[in-house]
Amino acid sequence: MPSLRASPTPDGGPVLLHDAAVLARYRAMDRLYELADAARGGVGDVWLLCPVEDLALLPKLGGAVVRWATTSGWLYRNAWVVNAHCSAAPA
Repeated sequence: MPSLRASPTPDGGPVLLHDAAVLARYRAMDRLYELADAARGGVGDVWLLCPVEDLALLPKLGGAVVRWATTSGWLYRNAWVVNAHCSAAPA
């Protein structure tokens, strides 16, 4: 966790978290929220890759709901996600 906390920096690129279900498995979701709070406080960008099967439901990691400050922080499947900007086919 100390190296993860040190990863986001204001002048560095964004940190992408993936395969983060281990945090739910070991009841450490608070660590994820600490990192999110730090990012909102300006330490740097943090992105969480959290696949969802049903857009009507909240995202989950290992069965634990991923709570965020607002849903505006979620990027659902859209033209950018499917790489439409690099494709000749319309999104």
